Amino acid sequence: MGELPPYFSVTQLTTYLGCPRKYLFRYVERRVAERRSAELALGSAVHSAIEWWMGERLQGREPTDEAVARLFRVDWHAQVAADEYDFEDKTPEAYKAVGEQLVALFVTRFRSEPPMRSEERFEVFVSDPRSGEPLPVPFIGIFDLVGDDSVGEIKTAAKKNGLDTYALQLSAYQYAHRQLTGRPARFRVIQLVKTKTPRIEVEEAEVGATDEDWFAEVAVAAYRSVSSGVAFHPNPSWMCGRCEFWGACRRAA
Repeated sequence: MGELPPYFSVTQLTTYLGCPRKYLFRYVERRVAERRSAELALGSAVHSAIEWWMGERLQGREPTDEAVARLFRVDWHAQVAADEYDFEDKTPEAYKAVGEQLVALFVTRFRSEPPMRSEERFEVFVSDPRSGEPLPVPFIGIFDLVGDDSVGEIKTAAKKNGLDTYALQLSAYQYAHRQLTGRPARFRVIQLVKTKTPRIEVEEAEVGATDEDWFAEVAVAAYRSVSSGVAFHPNPSWMCGRCEFWGACRRAA
């Protein structure tokens, strides 16, 4: 078995909670994925275009809609040219068209608001809410959008999800924001929904101190389980069919 990562993130945490064996393959043994969903490339290209647009506005410039769309297309083509993705029953052009629409929806919705900092990395230490003992590795993440005591999280989704879908991440990021600033943040979840007619949904999320403690409890318990090295069992579920380690999991039996 390889070495444990020198940090942890929400993605690592949710991966372990969803399937310990997937965590083992991805983060400890660092195996090459058997498949890469095109959804990953789409989400990355959309985030890159939004980050660029926000950055330009922070510099006092106002890019045209076509400039933002062009930036998205360049990033999309670069990603799909460099890696092999599973497009399932769609074509790369269909994905690109949806991505352009999602970026346009975001720009239209937020053009009238002040620009925010984007893709802001953070690093904090999480402590056991009962003993106060910190974990030996940092918790890291990236705030999608950051304003004055506000944080926006951007999600691309096949359908509109309830805020409970993002409860762990919101609780984790509120924990991090308080550690960094001493204050709670106002959270907005921005869902770019990839329905037949794409749309944008923006909701305020209430995240309190009890949610932060809950995240810390989950994180500490999961890290201790990971550190034990004895709990990397498979967790069969509906997600297995789309897992990038489907074959490796069965060969490991």
